[in-house]
Amino acid sequence: MIMKKIFTRNFIIALFICIGIGLIYKAGFFAEKIGGDDRTNQNINGDLENRDKNNGDEEKNQLPIGIWTVDKSEDHRALGYSGQRKVASDRNGGFYLAYRKKNNGRHQIFLAHAKLEGGKYIFEYTDRPISFVSAGDDQRVPSIAVDEDGVLHVVWYGANSGNSSNERQIKYSRSADGGKTWSEWKNIAPVAGFRPVDEYWQEHPVITTGNGKIWVVWEGRDAKNAKQQIKMTVSYDDGASWSDWRNIKETPPNTQSRPVLLTRDGRELHLLAYSSWGNVANLQQIQHSYSTDGGETWSEWLNISDPEKDSRHLSACFTQSGRLYTVWRSFDPVAVKSRLEFTFLIGRSWKNPQSVVQSEQNQFFPSIACGQEEEQFFVAWMESIETFLLPREDPLTGAVFLSSFNGENFSSPIKINSGDDGHYPNLPEIFSNKSPLPIFFGEKETAELNRLQFRSIK
Repeated sequence: MIMKKIFTRNFIIALFICIGIGLIYKAGFFAEKIGGDDRTNQNINGDLENRDKNNGDEEKNQLPIGIWTVDKSEDHRALGYSGQRKVASDRNGGFYLAYRKKNNGRHQIFLAHAKLEGGKYIFEYTDRPISFVSAGDDQRVPSIAVDEDGVLHVVWYGANSGNSSNERQIKYSRSADGGKTWSEWKNIAPVAGFRPVDEYWQEHPVITTGNGKIWVVWEGRDAKNAKQQIKMTVSYDDGASWSDWRNIKETPPNTQSRPVLLTRDGRELHLLAYSSWGNVANLQQIQHSYSTDGGETWSEWLNISDPEKDSRHLSACFTQSGRLYTVWRSFDPVAVKSRLEFTFLIGRSWKNPQSVVQSEQNQFFPSIACGQEEEQFFVAWMESIETFLLPREDPLTGAVFLSSFNGENFSSPIKINSGDDGHYPNLPEIFSNKSPLPIFFGEKETAELNRLQFRSIK
């Protein structure tokens, strides 16, 4: 009897100890610190601003959560650059990812389909380029859009047979069957005037669709401009033909780089890019112009970033209320540190730029996604103690982070990859708040090979 009482007492004590340890652990006493601030290395499938505390819990739980390897590429910039959208929804719980990898010794453009089947993701079409371009020429930096009818449109830049390796033109292909088959590539709105001394020609295209139209913008030189300007072409017949290219708003003494183009209704367009135009210190600035007539006319360029900092590599999206949010990399030449900053447009007014989250490390290449049902956006980026030749950085590896903005504050960032070998995270432009958030990023596997990772976060 005495032994039984002792056993019972010890069992109860042990039970309370276990419960206490569990509560302490849950409270975060054993969380690992990241960087030099108060961020924690949270469970990547943990709660971000209580996203699961809504009516979408049941829908979210029906979709798989985890991490998968989509494909592998020899290029650490296979998913570069974040401003040119490479992720889009297939409207059935799956996603498309555009990227580059080698095929017969040269980089070609691929599009993988993360297809939801039987409660899990399978990855299709990673074994062949969407439209093979001549074997001797590299193809680079794709951008993807899905129109109202579910047709896929992809643009990229590259040379082709008969051209110099630097005589790059903007190329286009489309798929009406979810990426299974593609039209033969074509150069759209080719730009004449290339000279052998030109190191760059036409580069970094972005494609946007709406109201039965397709717009493509990019940066490029031409016979009259020795410095690249933002160019545009439009298709009114689902990509069958394209208008002649034209420069949107020329600034001949200054380059214009890495455009981003957005529309909500197919009539009002918003163009963002970076240029040193108007800056007395010749620092790159985030510039904005808009059109209310489908791209026929455009407002003057307006700097929306801090004129005392070098600002590049932007990403932008519209929330459900119509706010246009923009995030970019801001480099402080005095502190010799790069930080993410953001602002948003309400009506015709931009708010003053603010920091996203603080870090002791350098922050690079943001990608943002806006919610369809809530006033919320997510931002992903990479960090490293290395400067990678700032302000013309080419980061090789880093830690990938994610944070959400609820209209007032940013959540504490969570680390997406396990080590410090990630790069170029990509989010879709819009996502459903009722579904897990998809994030794609590169991860170094060996000195010669990189994994393209897909992580689904509740």
